[in-house]
Amino acid sequence: MRKTLFILFIPILIALASCDKDNSKPNTIVKTNFTIEGKQYLATRTNIYLTDYGKVVESYGDNFQLTIVLSDVTGTSFEITDTLTGASKNKARSILKIDNTFYFSTAGSIELDNANKTGSLKISFGNIQIKDGILHTDSILNKPIIDFTRISGIDIIGQATSIKDPNDWIIRSDFHSIERLIFNEPSDAFQTKEIRIAGFPNPLYNTLYLNFDISQNEQLDLFLVNENLEIEKKFLKVQANSFALLLDNPEFKGHFYRLYYKVYSDNKNYYGSGDLEFSSSPIY
Repeated sequence: MRKTLFILFIPILIALASCDKDNSKPNTIVKTNFTIEGKQYLATRTNIYLTDYGKVVESYGDNFQLTIVLSDVTGTSFEITDTLTGASKNKARSILKIDNTFYFSTAGSIELDNANKTGSLKISFGNIQIKDGILHTDSILNKPIIDFTRISGIDIIGQATSIKDPNDWIIRSDFHSIERLIFNEPSDAFQTKEIRIAGFPNPLYNTLYLNFDISQNEQLDLFLVNENLEIEKKFLKVQANSFALLLDNPEFKGHFYRLYYKVYSDNKNYYGSGDLEFSSSPIY
């Protein structure tokens, strides 16, 4: 009898231990994820770059990079627009890179739960669509996604007042994905060419003088962009190699900007940029 009781008791202990093990679930880390044409994309990290007047969401995984510019700091509902300006409210733009191909957002919406650092995405990029998009933030960084503060100082007569930033006022061959939103440029390779460019004074008060070493019949597109990658002012098809820009809008966001330019030359397009600082008083 004692032997029978001992045999019956062991299975009961095993069953109880098994139940306890089943109830203990490991902690899971939820990441940003979405589907495109039935394929799921899972982020390894999602960062939010936060300034006083907007924020940028950057989410990336092994085979994709999704970047979203949001026009407001505290907003919770955003509609995709084709052009994001400094005056935009509750608007957003996005660029998606899959492998080596870039796609620009054409429609959609973004809903955020700022308190819980989560959100939902429904974005179209032409013929492809992000469906069932879930946003989970890994970190919030209190700084712009691109640093516009490395100013190449130059006075009112064009004399250098600081060491020149080697990446400033040149034709560039590399760009962050988000910068492509300024030009809607999907090409993975940018053309390069030696073009002498000067912008002064810097810092500036309300007028910027520009010199481009191009012929009079070549053209330029110019985009003044704030630190949230929103276009504050643009000048299209400028046909001159030396001119002045009046930048006196008191509603511009912040003190640091980047002037992007697209040069139409030799039947090709060339791109570059220069960082600018605005002064609160006239420059003499």
